Amino acid sequence: MKWVRLGVIELIFKIARELYLSISQAFPNWLAVDTSACKAPLAKESGKSPVDRGKRGFKKNLISDSDGMPLALGVWPGNVHDSKTLEEIILQAKEVLREKLTILAADSAYDSKRLRAIAKANGLVLHAATNRRKNKDCPVVKPKGRWIIERTHSWLNTFRSVKTCFLKSREAFLGFLQLASSSLLLRRVLVFG
Repeated sequence: MKWVRLGVIELIFKIARELYLSISQAFPNWLAVDTSACKAPLAKESGKSPVDRGKRGFKKNLISDSDGMPLALGVWPGNVHDSKTLEEIILQAKEVLREKLTILAADSAYDSKRLRAIAKANGLVLHAATNRRKNKDCPVVKPKGRWIIERTHSWLNTFRSVKTCFLKSREAFLGFLQLASSSLLLRRVLVFG
């Protein structure tokens, strides 16, 4: 917890990300964003999940590149809608953008004019799936390659402390998420063999 408060874990994540980006062969102007819920029965700042019978939990929000490597991440209470987490995560992703116009593939939770305007202001083109509940007359859009972000969430869930949060604070859980993401990034650049 002390390392999280001092910013050491965040620094490790940023260094791992920069090392990965320096040798990455990923498509430079395509990213994907999505959230994943996890249980957090002991956490004070968690929220009751609307999709998991009201169990307390967190939402992990990630932006990954076309290789599935996490480049920006955040943690919110489980009862926060996905769309409300996008602005903060975009500001993190802005640090690592390599092209002026970058596509950000997303699911239907991010389908809104307000979110598209936020993305555009930050150099991103939000390509969200059509939300059929809002507009039934709109043509159906399904961004290609969204399975990549789902796979990234799956990779992170192999870390026991990320799959289920047994910590009491949101910032400590974010630290574990950053450490797990750093491990994925460093494995990709073959630092750990």
